[in-house]
Amino acid sequence: MTENINNPFFEKPWHNDGFYKTYREADQRREILKDEEDLQVKVKKLSDRFVVKTRSVKLVEKKTKNKDKNANRRSKHTAETKADKRRNRKSRQSF
Repeated sequence: MTENINNPFFEKPWHNDGFYKTYREADQRREILKDEEDLQVKVKKLSDRFVVKTRSVKLVEKKTKNKDKNANRRSKHTAETKADKRRNRKSRQSF
């Protein structure tokens, strides 16, 4: 299966609008919905019924977090080296 990553609607989810016993009923609903702007509509056949699926074609830009490249998460914590930890353990007094 070839994935078309350049397609802006790739992996955009479809939502079930309704379930119908016959194709004619589902097609009537599809005809009503297809006149709406910014909406894709399709009819899919299931094993015992038909479903009308819709999705919005409005493109929403993904928000990206601007990470500070100079920020170091470990700088918030006091970084102890292994040698420092060993020294601290040795200097502890046992009771």
